[in-house]
Amino acid sequence: EEITIEGTAADPSREVIRLEDAEGLRQAITQLDVEHREVVLLIYFEGSTYQEVATLLEVPIGTVYSRAHHARNKLRKWLDDRER
Repeated sequence: EEITIEGTAADPSREVIRLEDAEGLRQAITQLDVEHREVVLLIYFEGSTYQEVATLLEVPIGTVYSRAHHARNKLRKWLDDRER
């Protein structure tokens, strides 16, 4: 059975916005210090669990949670400032 959903064709303007957002995120990630950047990349791009990252980096899991939290806040602030 085939299901068709109307209006799902890619809107070119939305695609441009999505690509700009991706580039902005990439730039923001490069602004993070190494400790925060490696946690972001491992968790959000490699799909590692917090425990896997803690084991790999040989740090307590609480440190991984803290670094991820601070990295998200820094990324959010950088992206918000960029939009102004």
